[in-house]
Amino acid sequence: MQNRKILQEYMKYELGVTGQAVSTIRNRFIFIRNFLEMLEQENILAVDAKAEHLEQYAKSLRERKIQAKGFNERIFGIGHFFKFMEVRKYIPKMPFRIEYFQQKVITVHHDRSVEETVYMEILKKLYLFPERLRCMFLHLWCLGLRASEVCTLKGNAYYQQGKDCWIQVYQVKMKNYKKIPIPKALYQLMEVYLKKNGTRPEEYIFQNTKGGACYYSTFRHQMLKACRENEIANGEYIFKAHDYRHTVATMFYDNDVSLQSIRDYLGHTYEEMTRQYIDYMPKKIAQANEEFFSMQESSLASWLKKGE
Repeated sequence: MQNRKILQEYMKYELGVTGQAVSTIRNRFIFIRNFLEMLEQENILAVDAKAEHLEQYAKSLRERKIQAKGFNERIFGIGHFFKFMEVRKYIPKMPFRIEYFQQKVITVHHDRSVEETVYMEILKKLYLFPERLRCMFLHLWCLGLRASEVCTLKGNAYYQQGKDCWIQVYQVKMKNYKKIPIPKALYQLMEVYLKKNGTRPEEYIFQNTKGGACYYSTFRHQMLKACRENEIANGEYIFKAHDYRHTVATMFYDNDVSLQSIRDYLGHTYEEMTRQYIDYMPKKIAQANEEFFSMQESSLASWLKKGE
């Protein structure tokens, strides 16, 4: 009963204070509940848990062959719960060090960046696309927004401070707002578009037939059709909105923007997520290899000669 009461208090904290996505909170609840159920099978209260109990739980995860990322999410969730208990004075201090249990995660490079030849072709033919699609696409290409963020933009999203132009975006996934700088050209284009369509501040800019936010499925279907009709990449290009998020992140990193700045710009909570959006490293390695082996003294033949 005590374990359940503390978990209830923790969930009130998560839902009311942290601002995490509901799906993240739900998953964390399941992880903690599973750990507490293991303790209760041995008649152990959460306030009496020790490092060996977490090791027992970690062993069960390894036996189930939970991958490193999922393994760490479970361990981190339990650690967060015990830190909550420490702050709320349920326990005097954390009974274990989370970092001792976490597994090494190998960063995955998805290599989803859109090739320059493709997006440049779209930009050259963009005047042939419907006006609404032009504006929506520019938000992907210029800003790397999520498609859900573009679809839910409202008339009051854009503003100017001095010479700088900004956009306020509601992050559907994160359940909060972020503000990022935007090119002045995009700001001016949207000013014209909003005035032309008479969009009020509280209205969605890109609406569905009922006046609500545009559905992503509708947006994607229309973009696929426009790319096909205008023979983008000879009609073989398959539009995927999220690829432009990878493209912008990679472009920033390629131009020496720090990982922390890219994380804040994209609206990520952790740098580990941001790293998955940067496709620059494999290209950098390939370029370095090519430059190295193009040098006469680094060629395979020269090394064989040295060996002789």
